[in-house]
Amino acid sequence: MKTKQRTLVILAVALVVLLALWAVLKNTAGEEDASSSGAAGDGTVLLGGASDEVQRIEWTADGQTLALEQVEDETADASSASSSSESAGSTLWIWPDDTTLPVNQTKAAGLASTLTGLTASRYLGADRDPADYGLDSPRFSVTLTAGEEAATLLVGDVNDTTGDVYVMLEGDSGIYTVSDDFTADFPTDPLELVQLETLTAAALDEVTGLTFNGPSGSVQLTYMEDGVPGTGGMRHWQVEQNGQTYSADDDAVTELLRNLVSVQFTACAAWNTEDLASFGLETPVCTMTVQYTQTTDTGETDEEGNAITTETPVQYTLLFGNTAADGLYAMQQGGGQVGLVSADLLDGIANLSPSSLLPATMCNVPMSELDSFTVTSEGTSETFRVTRVVNTDEDGATSNDETWSRTGGELDESALFTFYGNLCGVELEQPGAVEPTGETSFRVDFHFTNGDTVSLELAVYDSSFYSATFMGQSIGLVNRRDVESLQTEFTGLLG
Repeated sequence: MKTKQRTLVILAVALVVLLALWAVLKNTAGEEDASSSGAAGDGTVLLGGASDEVQRIEWTADGQTLALEQVEDETADASSASSSSESAGSTLWIWPDDTTLPVNQTKAAGLASTLTGLTASRYLGADRDPADYGLDSPRFSVTLTAGEEAATLLVGDVNDTTGDVYVMLEGDSGIYTVSDDFTADFPTDPLELVQLETLTAAALDEVTGLTFNGPSGSVQLTYMEDGVPGTGGMRHWQVEQNGQTYSADDDAVTELLRNLVSVQFTACAAWNTEDLASFGLETPVCTMTVQYTQTTDTGETDEEGNAITTETPVQYTLLFGNTAADGLYAMQQGGGQVGLVSADLLDGIANLSPSSLLPATMCNVPMSELDSFTVTSEGTSETFRVTRVVNTDEDGATSNDETWSRTGGELDESALFTFYGNLCGVELEQPGAVEPTGETSFRVDFHFTNGDTVSLELAVYDSSFYSATFMGQSIGLVNRRDVESLQTEFTGLLG
């Protein structure tokens, strides 16, 4: 029995020694590969040729064989040429299986450049067994055709020690290494080489209107250059939903636009597909239509040498569908691509409502835009007026002086400015339309220099809040303490 146990121990020790020896030999082989080099191998150009002379690239990876061809521009399919904004010169890269597919010309040219510039780091010789380097069954192969010449490069294992990749030319027994696994640049899906459609062509200051259709219904925003009527030119965006019209906060709309007009595809999910239902685009979750003014230079100048331009109203519509792992499916109405955009975009537009476009504070009226304003609190009213004087010094420089006064007596201007700043700074704790339960107890009428008048009304809502109505629309709830503080400050201004 002891003899049998001793034999098992000896065998176990022998196995450990053999494994250690195998590891040493494996590492030595790697180091040998790393140090082996020959004048014929170092810097050897494996495929050669100029990238602009390449006619065809064909590669096989993961059981998929794909190809690109470089053809004369005038012989390429017209839709392919027009779809790719990056095509230049007299040649064009196309996908031979579907010449309408808009190939990203920069990526295609980059693949050709990678292959024609591929050089060997080391030459291991022609006496090696390809099976030892994964070259008997290569994980990747690529054939480069230039003129009447074609060469195929086989790609095998990665050296664990150096990170180099083993390669050999088909029909040649010589084995080389290259320092970079370039195969990662070659897709296994042609959609990865598609030139993504440009979704938005409008600049932020060119947008004149937006229409959203989603779960919350339809919301329409319209830009009014002279200001929304009744806002004293203070607001320029009008919002319409369910037949009701509101004036939106310009800053809130601008922030919304900044996110929307910059949206672009991050990847292509389908091309010329009829199966829009799979992406939720047959019946979109929501749609967005952008109206903007397109300015075109006519190439002519007026009498003063200024460029003559024309302005044309245009629009585009984006459809948004299902959420995917990598984003949100979307497409341009009339376009050929189904692409992916950031899924966060849907959160900003699917439930868009006027309340989301209201300002954070209950009113923000610049004093510089006013002739006067009237405050009414608990039955007491007072009007505050400004006198503006333009002064010119002896050098001709001008300055503006403003003096505020009140109808009923002396006025502490510093206290007035503090009161007005606090008035405009009261935050909406719960934005949105609400119905007051009591009578208006605090009101401010703002009289603009252009003759418009807008009003702010505060009425009791409950024991904690007042409802705020500004420019005729309910905008939300403000804290009762803030209103009582304003009432106290107003009483202090009256002396």
